[in-house]
Amino acid sequence: MTAWYMGEPMIRLLGLIRLHESGRPGYNADFRQDDKWVLTDKTFDQVRALGRSQVTTGGRTGGREASSAIAGYQFITATLDSLKRSLKLTGKEIMSPAFQDDLAVALMNGRGFMQFMRGEMSAETFANNLAKEWASLPVVTAIKGAHRTVTPGQSYYAGDGLNAALHKPATILTAVRALKTMAMPSASAAAVAEPAAEPVDRELPALTGDATAADAIAASAGVTNSPKPENAPAPAHALRWGLPDTIVVIIVVAVAGFFAAKAAGWL
Repeated sequence: MTAWYMGEPMIRLLGLIRLHESGRPGYNADFRQDDKWVLTDKTFDQVRALGRSQVTTGGRTGGREASSAIAGYQFITATLDSLKRSLKLTGKEIMSPAFQDDLAVALMNGRGFMQFMRGEMSAETFANNLAKEWASLPVVTAIKGAHRTVTPGQSYYAGDGLNAALHKPATILTAVRALKTMAMPSASAAAVAEPAAEPVDRELPALTGDATAADAIAASAGVTNSPKPENAPAPAHALRWGLPDTIVVIIVVAVAGFFAAKAAGWL
C-alpha cells in the first residue's frame, strides 16, 4: 500500500531534489557524483559507514572529502544518526530507492511538511525550510542565511565556499504548492514521524573517525559541479518507512491523542 504522502506531486518534488543533489547516479551517487558503487542493496548502517569514510579514511579516492554526504538525498552522518534515533531504525533496513525517498519525506516533515499541508505554514516558508535541508534548493524570499542574508535564488548556505543553489525559485515554489493537491486523510491516518531536522551538508572534514570502508557511495548536497539529469524511474513506495507495525501504531496513537487533546481545549 502506498503512503498517502507519496502522490505524484511528492514524487516530482523528490525528483527535483535528487536532480542536483546526486546527479545522474541518483540513489547510488557518491560525494563527487560518481556511480562506481551500488548503495541500493546495502543496509542503512553500511551506507552510513561508507558516507563517514569519505571524511575519515578518504572513501574510495583515498583523499578526504569535504562532506560525508551520501545517497540520493546527500545524507550526512549526523542526519542519518538523527533519522535512526527518531524513526527507531535497526540499521538493517535496505537503502532502496523507495526507502531513501521515505527518509527524505521524514526530513521534510521535520521542516514543516505537515504544518504546510494543514495550512499552518505558507508555501514560501516551507520552501525556505527545504532550502535549509538541501543546499541545492534556493530560498524563495530574502531571509537570513547560515552565513549572510540571502536573496531569492541563492542557497541558504551561500558563502560557505561549498554549496550553491541550482534551481529557480519559481520551480520549487510550484512543486511545493502542488503538494496541496494530495488528499490528506484524517488526523490519525495522516501521521508522519517527525525526526529532528538537521542540515544535509554542513560539516568539515574530520581528522579521526570510526569508519574503515574503502568505497564510499554518496552525493553532495548542493554540489557546485555541473548538474546531470537523472533518468531513473520512480520506485514503488511502502507504507511509512517500512517500520515495524508497532512503531507505526505508536506514531498514529500519539498524533491522534494530540489532536483529541487540542480539540478538547486541553492544549
